[in-house]
Amino acid sequence: MRAFLLASLVLLTGCQAEEPNVSDASADGIHKLTAEEIAACDRALGEVVISGFGLQTCLVPTIDAGEACTSEHSCESLCLAETRQCAPVTPYFGCHDILIDGDETATICID
Repeated sequence: MRAFLLASLVLLTGCQAEEPNVSDASADGIHKLTAEEIAACDRALGEVVISGFGLQTCLVPTIDAGEACTSEHSCESLCLAETRQCAPVTPYFGCHDILIDGDETATICID
């Protein structure tokens, strides 16, 4: 029984979340994108912004922004329930009601 418990503890320690690497954050606490990631964002015509968790991220315009949609399969990103239009960028931060299929909706929050 002890061997089983010891083996379980050893296996569970591998499931612990890794602590963020403090060296990845700048002095202001914002995790910065690498120069390569910023260049890729520029090539995608994206915009580098700071997310709600203090992470730099790239907002990329979607090819179907503002087009009419009826489900999550109609859009490159999200199909917004309120307007029945495809989201303008990906990722689309905040909480939004989205169309799953026809009139079926769900609320999704992206930080």
